[in-house]
Amino acid sequence: MSAARRFECSGKDSYGRRYRTLRGMWDERLGGEKELPPEQQRWYADAKKYWSNVPPTVDGMLGGLGSLSESDLSASRNFLAEAFGGSGAGGILRYDRALDVGAGIGRVTFGLLAPLFDKVDMLESDARYLEKAKSDAGRRGLSAKLGDQLCMGMEQFCRSPQKYDLIWIQWVVIYLTDADFVRFLTECQMSLRDGGAICIKDNTTKGGFVLDNEDSSITRSDKHMKDIFQSVGLHVVKEADQPNFPSDLFPVRMYALRPAVSVQQARKPPYSTEAIQHRTCCSPSERP
Repeated sequence: MSAARRFECSGKDSYGRRYRTLRGMWDERLGGEKELPPEQQRWYADAKKYWSNVPPTVDGMLGGLGSLSESDLSASRNFLAEAFGGSGAGGILRYDRALDVGAGIGRVTFGLLAPLFDKVDMLESDARYLEKAKSDAGRRGLSAKLGDQLCMGMEQFCRSPQKYDLIWIQWVVIYLTDADFVRFLTECQMSLRDGGAICIKDNTTKGGFVLDNEDSSITRSDKHMKDIFQSVGLHVVKEADQPNFPSDLFPVRMYALRPAVSVQQARKPPYSTEAIQHRTCCSPSERP
């Protein structure tokens, strides 16, 4: 069953055009490119082109809303403390190594993760941003905290078994198709150490999806997000809204996720979740 069919809902694009079904939108957007590797799909090429014109600054990373950065980071710190501080539903978290996904110039790497973890790896598709992060790490005296810099898109990410205690994914899953979102979460799940967790922080809608024609992104509803989490065997241990943001923005939701079964169990075939069986890294993925 295709990802679009499993996560069916209606929506609209940034021009106001309405789509009766998610599948219909993906059929139109991807067309004959469904079976192509992600790097050859216009969906990802358009997003990459958009970000190639965004300057490597905090204001650039936040779409001109750099003034919201500290409020965002503060809420994220509180969320992590509540989810994994010991008394929260997420339990205790080890703080050896984290992965910052969609890391940009390191705003979250340096502002949230580096003070907590011994090493922080960065996953970012734009080499300019990684160079800026490397330079800033030296200026901040945080070079020793900076781990691997992975210059690739999420759609290209392959698992690194038993590597991460936390994978933090912020304001970037909107750039994945549903099928690649499923595959990416599967790879992330397989990259966790036992007891590790995934946190996703992103825009959500109040119902249906919103397709942005300018930057080639899709904002999903809370239900859509949770359907995807469930499809790969991830359990929501804590969720919260980002407070103190302007009311005219999309609601921002934070999710702390842990595998519904242990990572070691998930590595032992056969695992019943379709995504683990059929969407492993470097195998042909089912396109929406």
